[in-house]
Order: sequence, then C-alpha cells, then structure tokens
Amino acid sequence: MSDPAFWERRESLFAAALDRPDAERDAYVRAHADGPLAHDVLSLLAHRDRAETAWGESALDWGEPLLDNPDLAPGDAAGPYTLERLVGRGGVGSVWQARDDDGGRVAVKVLRRGLDTADVRHRFRQERHVLAALDHPGIARFLGSGALTDGRPFVAMDFVDGAPIDAFCDARQFGVSERLRLFVQVCHAVHYAHQRLVVHRDLKPSNIYVTGGTGGTPVVTLLDFGIAKVLQPDDLGLSALFTRPDAHAFTPAYASPEQRTHGPVTTAADVYALGVVLHELLTGQVPARPADEASEAAPPSDVLAGLSADRAEAVAHARGTSAARLRRIVRGDLDRVIGVALRPEPERRYASAAQMAEDIERHLAGAPVRARPSTARYRAGRFVRRHRAGVAVAVGLVLLLAGFAATMAVERTRTAREAAKARAVADVLASLFDAANPMVSDGDTLTVHDVLRRAEPRLRADLADQPDVLAEVLGVVGRAYRDQTDFGRADTALRDALALHSRLGPHSDATADALGDLATLQFMRGDLGGALATAREHLGVLDARTRPNDLRRVPAISRIATVHLQARRLDSARAWLDAGLALTRPRQAEHPDVHLQMIGLEGWYFAETGQPRASVRVAREIIALHRRTGAPLADVALAERILGDQCLLAGDLACSEAALSASEANYRTVFGPGNRYEALVLAHL
Repeated sequence: MSDPAFWERRESLFAAALDRPDAERDAYVRAHADGPLAHDVLSLLAHRDRAETAWGESALDWGEPLLDNPDLAPGDAAGPYTLERLVGRGGVGSVWQARDDDGGRVAVKVLRRGLDTADVRHRFRQERHVLAALDHPGIARFLGSGALTDGRPFVAMDFVDGAPIDAFCDARQFGVSERLRLFVQVCHAVHYAHQRLVVHRDLKPSNIYVTGGTGGTPVVTLLDFGIAKVLQPDDLGLSALFTRPDAHAFTPAYASPEQRTHGPVTTAADVYALGVVLHELLTGQVPARPADEASEAAPPSDVLAGLSADRAEAVAHARGTSAARLRRIVRGDLDRVIGVALRPEPERRYASAAQMAEDIERHLAGAPVRARPSTARYRAGRFVRRHRAGVAVAVGLVLLLAGFAATMAVERTRTAREAAKARAVADVLASLFDAANPMVSDGDTLTVHDVLRRAEPRLRADLADQPDVLAEVLGVVGRAYRDQTDFGRADTALRDALALHSRLGPHSDATADALGDLATLQFMRGDLGGALATAREHLGVLDARTRPNDLRRVPAISRIATVHLQARRLDSARAWLDAGLALTRPRQAEHPDVHLQMIGLEGWYFAETGQPRASVRVAREIIALHRRTGAPLADVALAERILGDQCLLAGDLACSEAALSASEANYRTVFGPGNRYEALVLAHL
C-alpha cells in the first residue's frame, strides 16, 4: 500500500503497542485498528517476538552473558530499596517494583547496563533533578536516588498501580464526559510542569496512568520525564544539566511538527501532544499525520465518520454509546478544541495547557468554548444549554409555531392574513425571549413564570382561529406552569389543550400526550384517584391505535404503576411494572431512555417492599445505562445517591460511602460547591 498516511499510522500504532505489556499488545492493536492496518501491525509484533526469542531484545541483551556483571533480579538491593519484580523496560532503563525499609511500594528506575554513556547519564541525572523539583498530585513523586554496586544510577519514585489512561477508560466503558474530566486532570498536571519551565516532550497514554475509580474519583499521574526539556535550567538548579538543543528524542505518533522537523521545542509541543491524546481518547486512534507538516489534521468527527461500520461501533461501544451518537457528541466544540491544539504553527495553539483545560471545562458546563468563533448563533446555543428552564418555554413556542407554519405551508396555501398573524406571534415570542435572555438584557429581567403569565393571554387571543396551533402552545405553557408548581394555571392550560386536541382528533397521538400531561399534573397535586383515571384513559387511547408491544404504551403504564406505588398498592404496582418491563427490557439496547422509566420504578418498588439488595442491583443498572447513553451528570449523581442509600440499608457501608462520595463530587461539578444537593449527600455520608 503506497498511501503515506497508512504507513504513518502503522508506524505510530506499532510504537504505541510496544509501550504496552506483552500480554496486552494484540488486544490493544485490535481495539485501535482493523483490516490491513491491524494485520500489518500484528504481523510486525509477531516477527519482533520471534526475533526476541532468537536474539533477545537487542544486541545488548544478546551480549549480556558475555559481560562480567549479571543483570538485576528480584531480591537485589537498590540503595534502601529491595527489588521485587520487573514491570517495564525501555531503551534506556528498566523499572522495578520495590519495597522500602517500611514495606511500602516504590518504583525504581535503573539505567540499563552498558548504556552508561555521557548522554544517557546526563538524561538520567536530569530526570532525577526534574522530578525532585516537581511537587504535584498529578506527577509521580520523587522519593530518592543513588547508585547500584556496579555504579549504575537509579531513581526511586511513587509506585503507580494503575493503567494507561486509554486502557483505563476503555476497560470501564467511560463515556465522553468522564474521559474529558480525566483529561482536564492531565492538563492541570502538565500546566504545573510548564509553570516550573519543564516541557515533558513525551506525553502519550502509556506515560499517563490512572488509578482508583472503584467508587472514588479516578486520579491521573504523569510518568517518565526522561526526555523532558528544562527551559530555564537555572530556575531548577540545573545549570549544569541544560537540555541539549540537539536532543531529538520523541514518540513519532505524539510528536509536534516542530519536534519532527527538529525545530525549537517549547510548551506548545506538549499542548500538541495533549491534542493527540484527547483525539485518541475520543476516537480510539491518533490523528493521521498530514503529508504536509503545514496542513491541519482532519476533525475527529470526520475521522469517526470514515471508520468501517464494525470499527466505528467497537470504538463507540468502548465509550458507552453508539457510533452515530459519538459522532454527534464530538462534532462541534470538541472538533474545534482538538483542532486548535493540533495546529501546525505553535503560536496558533492554545497558549497553555490550562487554557485547553478551561475550554474542556466550559464545554462540560455548556458554556461557549474559546476555540469556536464567537458568533451570535453559537453564543445563543450555548446560552440555551446553560439556561434550559429559563428559555425552554419561549424557544419551544417559537419552534412549535415555526414547525406548524412550515407544515401548513406544504399542505395548503396560507392566506396573507394568516401569514401576517403567524409573523406577529413570532415577533411577540421573540421579544419575550429577548427579555429573558441576559445576553440581550444584561441580566435575567424576567423569570420563567413572568414569561408565561405575559405570553398566555396574548397567545390565546391571537391563536383563537388556529385551534391546532393553540392546543400545542397551551400544552407547552401548561407543562411549564406545572414544572413551576403553579398547579392552578397548569390545570387550566392542560385541560384546555386536551379539549382542543380531543375536538380535533379524539384518538390522536396529540390527545394521548395531552392526557399523559394531565395525569402527571394530577399526581404531582396528590390527586391519585384522578391521576389513575386519566392514566387509564391515556392507555385506552393508545390501545385503540397501537399494537400491544408498542413502546408508546410505556409512559401510560409507568404512570399507572407510579400511582399504585404512591398509594402502596404494591401487588397492583408489581403487575403493571411487569407489564412495562416486558416491553422495555428486550429493547433496552435500542431504547435505553424508555427502559429507564420502568427500572427506576422497579427500584422504588424494591425499596417499598424492603428489598435493599434488589434496589442496589437496580441502581447499578441505572448508573450503567446513564453512562452508556451519556446522560446529564446530575442524573448520574441522583442515581449514585440512591445507590448509596440502598447500600446503607443493605448493610454494605463501603458501597454506600463510595456511591455517596461519587454523588457528592458529581453534584459539586454540576452545581458548584455548597449546593443543596451536595449538602443532602453530605448529610447521608
């Protein structure tokens, strides 16, 4: 195959596979490639293994028996540390798990025998001094250094019992949001090193380990500063160890264009490598290197779109979602964030790793990212994401009217009077939206309730001769009143909407939905009898127009089960739960959101019947579904809180503490420190 990009990807994947333990290499390649690329890399690995069997890893290994000093073995001493097992070997040194005098685990990096040249010893001493100067929870801590009896130097540091960040995320099917939060930790650790004027120069997943994650927050640790560059050696006391300008060590797949062309290396090189790592975390592969170093890499969403169907689904599955959804999540903000980090010109990348982390955090919070052009349309979209409750009514009404106007334009010619009226209503709604939009009015000058009360009378009057449009609008208004707990106005609006829908089509989907909205309101008001009667009427309308296995029946079934649970009619609730679960469980993979309606109620049922272990099982199932579907973090936090409560009732204190701690952290991420949800979880803890 003559495609340069193919050869580049083959080289990069082969190098990345070599960074893995022997037992993980084949699986790593199959997880990151398929077709001819995977076949070639697996073949290279097999040939290398056969060569190692015959000749050893290198001429140095082959010649070891001829040297006077034997290599290290478990039980040997490295200063105050006792070596236990070899955990990794590189071209310069080997890393051992060891014990200190107190029995604690440490990692000991030892210079390979026969490589004690001036350059290598210089690099080894520099790593020791760099680690000693860095004190950050995201960087492996320096513990000590010394020399073996044969004179070879060693460095001791914290032993990180974890896994490379990509393998850690894939093994747990972490979604995009979880991967982004881990990546933010990486950026902060890199930024700390940059503040100390240290450029890592070899950032890649195998040098970014993650520990924890079983009930607690995973923690990132940067490893291997062996080829780091010190920008101002005097500031770290390294004047005698200034990084040589002609040292061009790097890993090709993660190296910046200036590293590959032997140009000046600054902190921008690490920003580029961070872009490559994030690209790999989201797409399962490093970006293909453009033939021209001055060209920009393809956006990650385009890379995902170009994968084979099987490969795309495998990548998405490892991220707890579908291929189509993964492309939608990555397209837009994340495309641009990675694009800025991977710009070929260093000066056009993010000015710092912290700035890149800030953009990721802004994306997670639904705020505009700096990597995107600051257009009015983009800012408005970000505003809506952050203030869904405040603008949902106005936006919903505008969209409903626009949608109906478009539909009616297709079905029949609109009269000039109707067109003028539709424009007038849209103008009214647009002005209300502007009043509620702080980007227009320098602050939220209207509450949602104010918007509703001002809009409703005018809409009723202006849409009186368009009953189908008015019915939909009143449904939106009624649901918004209901969510604001103004049950009186909600009841009036929802009943008027139901009457209009029933007059237009008594067995239509719109009538069924209106009945469902009214049943929910009645339940929230405590009118269980009315809610049950309306929910049964809702199901009756659906029975007349759907098949018994139609998932559209699930909302009505779940409402009936909810009323029975609230009234503690547990046998009836169980019967309706079984009916709903029979519809959703076989199709939970395709329709997880519908299935969540039923299993959430099943968890409630188990809690009511004193079956905490069954409730724990259901809570874990809900959390897994949330993560697979990329649910809002607040939903995950709620499920974790419920899991913590049920674990407590089941007597599993470790599970309870872990789940509640995770819930607290997620609530703090979503709502900021000191929010009422966090306070509730802390009380439970």
